[in-house]
Amino acid sequence: MLRIAPVAAFILMAPLGAQTVVVQPAPGIRATETRTVPIAQGGSLKVSNVNGHIRVTVWERPDVEFTGAFVPGAGKEQVKVVLEPRNGGLEIRGEYPKDSHKGPVCEMDLKVPRSVLPILETVNGLVELKDVAGAAACRTVNGAIRVEHLQGALTAETVNGGITGSDLAGPVTARTVNGAIRLAAQNLKGRLKATTVNGTLRIRSEGARDVSAAKHRFEASFGDSAQVLQIKTVNGDITLD
Repeated sequence: MLRIAPVAAFILMAPLGAQTVVVQPAPGIRATETRTVPIAQGGSLKVSNVNGHIRVTVWERPDVEFTGAFVPGAGKEQVKVVLEPRNGGLEIRGEYPKDSHKGPVCEMDLKVPRSVLPILETVNGLVELKDVAGAAACRTVNGAIRVEHLQGALTAETVNGGITGSDLAGPVTARTVNGAIRLAAQNLKGRLKATTVNGTLRIRSEGARDVSAAKHRFEASFGDSAQVLQIKTVNGDITLD
């Protein structure tokens, strides 16, 4: 039977005093609101939005600072943002009115501890992440994804937008449809699979073995890792430095 040490159980507990916070400005006004809530060491951070970017940077505090720039919709309605602690982690979600001709917007900027495990999802907007140590997932539909200085694994997925990543130390899965992918990875290890339909491949191949290459496809192994690195686009170039 798997046993969890008491200290680990303590780490995953919700911080003392953690409670749900709701942010929603008065109807019809532009407003910027900031809230700070605690998060456990190594806790998960899930952020979901619809209209507006998600930008995440690191600071040296055991808290998450949320700053939302709110723009009302055509009917003066506002996004309601809920910050809800969950099992030592935190969920931040933008709740949008169902009936709106021109929907409201909330641009989300966050400061987080380096150890968080982020899942960042929006529909119409950029996703940007910097300096986090844990594994991360970044998803949008109409927007770009930018990731810098990530120690853990990265999953990055968009439809209409490019993906850029620099100083990436872990395994990478990057997919888009209409956009280019440009990545700079440290000490590349694993089986790389890169494909495009309408684009050019520019792959750094020093140290590669078991290479299989064609005009729009490149596969090769780097190092002795069994992990798979997948990079895929339809209409765009792929560059791996």
